[in-house]
Amino acid sequence: MGKFDNTTNAADQDTDGSVQVEKSHYFDIGVMHTFMPGLQTGIDAYYKLATDQIDDGQFGAANISSPYNYATSTMYGVDLSADYTHEGFTAYGDFSAGDSWARGIVSSQFEFDSDELAYINTNNVHLDQSQYYIASAGAAYTWLDTTFHADAIYNDGIRADFANIQQLKSYYPVNFGVEHVFKLDRGQALTMRFDVLNIFDQGYIINDGTGIGEGAVKYGNRRTFYAGLSYGW
Repeated sequence: MGKFDNTTNAADQDTDGSVQVEKSHYFDIGVMHTFMPGLQTGIDAYYKLATDQIDDGQFGAANISSPYNYATSTMYGVDLSADYTHEGFTAYGDFSAGDSWARGIVSSQFEFDSDELAYINTNNVHLDQSQYYIASAGAAYTWLDTTFHADAIYNDGIRADFANIQQLKSYYPVNFGVEHVFKLDRGQALTMRFDVLNIFDQGYIINDGTGIGEGAVKYGNRRTFYAGLSYGW
């Protein structure tokens, strides 16, 4: 760390506590229920209290992660799920809501700007990858050795800006695909598959390069086409 003193790459301050092992209490409770043949639903809730909460960050433009610890953290949330199967049709849905808070940086402090470090040490902040809501849904149907499938994922947007006080925009790419199996002799099969990711070509940012421990911009895939061919038994 001191090798960069008096250079343009010097740390804003020189504190460098050692990375610690995380200690936590984790509570989880859930239940699943079958309402009718083929339809299963579930609910699960969790709560976590931790000291020396471990996290890692990409400080600067290089895609290298460095670990650090929060003094304390609290995480809680709930997950709802459902899936249905009937003959050649399957479908699923999942919805999660949660939040997380942490306070105080107790290791690798030199990685942070002094004003951000002072704020985190005196205020509860959101963890950098946390989102309030996440949802996903999908369905597939098989007809005459051909399977059609589609799915969508909703992301509420991760944290951004100084000390994670802001949140990025939500995004919800939709994907579609089709697969056909050609049955050959002696149990062999030739499978052809074609997929389109982000079929509506939604442009979105997963990470804008701001926030705690985030130094590089990351974009989601635009509309993407994949084709595959496999052979086996």
